Amino acid sequence: MKRSILSIGVLLLLILLIIFPISLGYNVKTLTVRNNGTTLYVGGTGPGNYTHIQDALNDANDSFTIFVYSGTYHEGIVIKKSIQLIGQDWHNTIIDGTDHAIVVLIQADNVIFQDFTVQYPSVDECTGIFIEGSYAGIYNNFIQRTITAIVSYASDSTKIIGNIIAKNVLGVKLQGSFLNLIEGNNFIENVMHAKFQQSLFNVWDSNYWDKGRIGSFKLIFGSIGFNINFPWIQLDRHSAIAPYDI
Repeated sequence: MKRSILSIGVLLLLILLIIFPISLGYNVKTLTVRNNGTTLYVGGTGPGNYTHIQDALNDANDSFTIFVYSGTYHEGIVIKKSIQLIGQDWHNTIIDGTDHAIVVLIQADNVIFQDFTVQYPSVDECTGIFIEGSYAGIYNNFIQRTITAIVSYASDSTKIIGNIIAKNVLGVKLQGSFLNLIEGNNFIENVMHAKFQQSLFNVWDSNYWDKGRIGSFKLIFGSIGFNINFPWIQLDRHSAIAPYDI
């Protein structure tokens, strides 16, 4: 009898996690990146500006801002410090990851990555943005032509907001990640828009999905559990009916 009661209790708890994820997910920690007044510049015509984004990243310290002028940068970058990396505008500030398995790899906590196009010349075995640090902010980017546009791997309290995620095999993948917020993004022409594994307490809210909606609902399929994976779903309960003008 006690086992039956416990099993029913666990089942009810899991059902609540599907129906009411927002009350849990909005405990996402506020980003703590602070600009200490030091800004490095990439591109443009200023004296001392860097030619490559990675060179500026190597010279930066925590809390630096790196501003990247419009242009196409053929490189894969690794971010190992708590910095803000800001593009001039996503339409014209492009990181093209030719010959790199990962275009943008984030390995530090409290990183802001904003206003870039992240792409590969054609859909190939590559990832657009791979996040291993927590408390990241991925804002207002355009990610296209990758196998997976954004991977959150053991990354907690990360915010993925206001991005265009288009023409990828997979849009967003959460792997072992908790308390992430995926909000106000456009998911367009991906083979599969999103999935999750071993990830709970994440919030999908007010995204535009060009397929698979049921009214204002979008089901995101995945699994929970660590030793044994159980099929599960998470919900975007306020899906946008038209794409955002980002």
